Amino acid sequence: MKKETLLGNLPLLLGIALPILFVISISLAIYLPTLSIKPAHDFLYTQDSRSGYSYNGYQNEYHIESGKVTLVPSEARTLGANESPRPSAPRLYYYNTSTNAAREISYEEAQALSVISGPTSPDGYLVEYRYNSSGIFDLFGGNGDGSGYYVTKGGAGKKLPALSAGTDSYRGNVAIIGWIK
Repeated sequence: MKKETLLGNLPLLLGIALPILFVISISLAIYLPTLSIKPAHDFLYTQDSRSGYSYNGYQNEYHIESGKVTLVPSEARTLGANESPRPSAPRLYYYNTSTNAAREISYEEAQALSVISGPTSPDGYLVEYRYNSSGIFDLFGGNGDGSGYYVTKGGAGKKLPALSAGTDSYRGNVAIIGWIK
């Protein structure tokens, strides 16, 4: 008699189990690729918190020459009558990829580091801004808090919380200077 009851409840059990298995499989498909994202190199970046149309750049820019951070004068530009003098250089930050922590460093500290220029790290990682909306779930009150800076490789990406925390919808305010050797 128990066998007949179990077979009689099979559609009900499948109706409950299949959606749960579907949600679990989708969650694993999204989460598992992020586990493989483990860059071996930290990086230096600048972040500009200034916004608006009054932005007129900096007097100097950071460049990598012979593996060292240097300051190079920016392209000369005449200031308008209502423009304030340009700051010397943007703030410089060190991002530790193993701890997902960022800290501001001085130009002197940066000069002591051995740095590889380029947007891509020696092990093939890239830092990029991703705008994530919740897709169809926006209809049900979803939010787009997945937007931010990610370290990516081969389509998989992991959010950089310390880098994304200080940013807003203006995506051009972070610039990667180089990767630490």
